[in-house]
Amino acid sequence: MAPYRVDRRECDRVAFDAEVEVLHGQELLSPARAFDLGEGGLRMDLVTVPTDAKITVFLVVSSVEGQPPKTVMIEGRVAWRRLKASGVRFVGISEADRRLLRSFVQRQSSLLN
Repeated sequence: MAPYRVDRRECDRVAFDAEVEVLHGQELLSPARAFDLGEGGLRMDLVTVPTDAKITVFLVVSSVEGQPPKTVMIEGRVAWRRLKASGVRFVGISEADRRLLRSFVQRQSSLLN
C-alpha cells in the first residue's frame, strides 16, 4: 500500500522563484531561494535552521499592475525540513501584507488557468 500524505496547507500556493533574506534571531543567513509562495507560507532552499525555529523572512512581491514591487517582512516558523528544502509557516504578517500576498497568488493562479 502506498504511503498516504495529508496536505495540511490552508491556502493555495503558486510558483515563486526569487531570492529571500532570512533572519534567525539577529543572524542574517545566506540568501535563500523561495520556490513557492502562498498566503500562509513558502518553501525555500534554506535547511540550516532547525524545525520549529522562529525566523523573519523578507521577500519582494509585485503589487497591483503598474505599481512598484513591495518588500514584505513576515514572521514565520520552520514547519519541516528535507534534504534540500524547508517549509515555512507564516505566523506574523500584517493584514495589508496578507492581502498583498493573497492578491499576488490569485493573479499568478489566473495566469495558469
